[in-house]
Amino acid sequence: MSGRSDTRHVPTASSAPAVSATPPACPPSAAFPVWVFVYGTLQPGQSNFAVAAPFVLARQPGHVRGRLVDAANGRYPALVRELSPVDRAVRGWWLKLERDGLAACDRLEDFFGPEEANDYERIWTRDLDDPDRQGWIYVWPSDRGCSDLLSDIWPPGSVPESKSGEPE
Repeated sequence: MSGRSDTRHVPTASSAPAVSATPPACPPSAAFPVWVFVYGTLQPGQSNFAVAAPFVLARQPGHVRGRLVDAANGRYPALVRELSPVDRAVRGWWLKLERDGLAACDRLEDFFGPEEANDYERIWTRDLDDPDRQGWIYVWPSDRGCSDLLSDIWPPGSVPESKSGEPE
């Protein structure tokens, strides 16, 4: 999802108000392996997939509620979960990860734990097409003044892969 040597967008008083990212269901307590939805550089074939790859037990394409913003001048996106009159969704991948895989992704996404000074928050979500598929996702609670990518996939204009990992 993110490339970590880039300048951060720090929320300011002028940033859009954060909207509660209430999870759709309670996450399992310490149940591993766990599904994680990825939509940026952690996707298969992208620059940071190698961070998660050694820990991936399975992968499936997916579709979750939210919108993508340009978090770093095209280098990586952030997904914003907010209430709006128009429901938007983002395509990406569900990765089934071992415990060490989730920890590696947390480090990449600068997630230090609940109520910490995180770059991304990790929340529980579910797939729009398969509500039984649930897991973690890294999100921003607001767009932090970053521009909307106006795309449901990153990088914009890319061709989604099939379940087999081949382009559709």
